[in-house]
Amino acid sequence: MITNQYKGLNNGKVVASGAIGSANLYEFINDNPAIEFHPSEYVNSPSTIAAHNNMTALCVGMAVDLTGQVAADAMPFNKLSCVTGMLDFIRGAAQSEGGRSIIGIPATALGGKKSRIVPILKNTVVVVPRGDVHYVASEFGIVNLFGKSSRNGPSP
Repeated sequence: MITNQYKGLNNGKVVASGAIGSANLYEFINDNPAIEFHPSEYVNSPSTIAAHNNMTALCVGMAVDLTGQVAADAMPFNKLSCVTGMLDFIRGAAQSEGGRSIIGIPATALGGKKSRIVPILKNTVVVVPRGDVHYVASEFGIVNLFGKSSRNGPSP
């Protein structure tokens, strides 16, 4: 059972800046004293995130290169995209005592015909710079890239 009692901030509360879902979700949220809504400036603030004990940021990437750069919110065919809070949560979790960040990524796309793990990101926006990436996990395993050198990696 999740109680949120030992978070270090907003103890006993689920904190969000928005919610989209079914009628059951809205019924659960309505007048629920265990749920608080705050502006994104608060929820996505790395200092707010870092104030939580053992914060784990679980984020989903669209592509990652061998240097550790992560693309998440834009691909070459997208004409409209927006900045996400991914980097806020990754940096906040890294500053949290006992915290960590994990980027989950499917290893392939297009039914296994295209790798999402590439030598170098091209024609896409880097959302998470390699210096901020800790763990990357796919269905084939997990690697800790934090502090690793790109000396023998690909050239841009």
